[in-house]
Amino acid sequence: MVKKSGNVFSFWSWLESIVIAMKDNNKKLLKLIIKETLTETLQSKNIDIESEDSNGSLSANVHYNMNRLMNWAEKEKLSTDTKEKLSKLPLPVAILKNVWVDEEARGQGIGSELMSKFLMKRKLLLVSY
Repeated sequence: MVKKSGNVFSFWSWLESIVIAMKDNNKKLLKLIIKETLTETLQSKNIDIESEDSNGSLSANVHYNMNRLMNWAEKEKLSTDTKEKLSKLPLPVAILKNVWVDEEARGQGIGSELMSKFLMKRKLLLVSY
């Protein structure tokens, strides 16, 4: 299987595992290696979207790793009930941090446009807590 050095994948071990799986035509092993690699390397990602006219913005964080998500929940001092609900969600989980619309531009649908872009682009489920 894939060998790790600390928390980081050794590139050569990873490449060797891929070559072995491909030589053996073992699609199941190849999928597992790729899944493990993505789970370990894609911890979380910041997302920033700006409206076309720069009158609004949205920022979020997408968690691809359950441990990172639970660390975030702990840091935010979420209730035990909320943390339990979060732990049952399928990954990735997006945490919406901020939606901002300039005061003069409010009521024109800019916030809705930003939310639509965010949800459609990421194919995410919006969860309120």
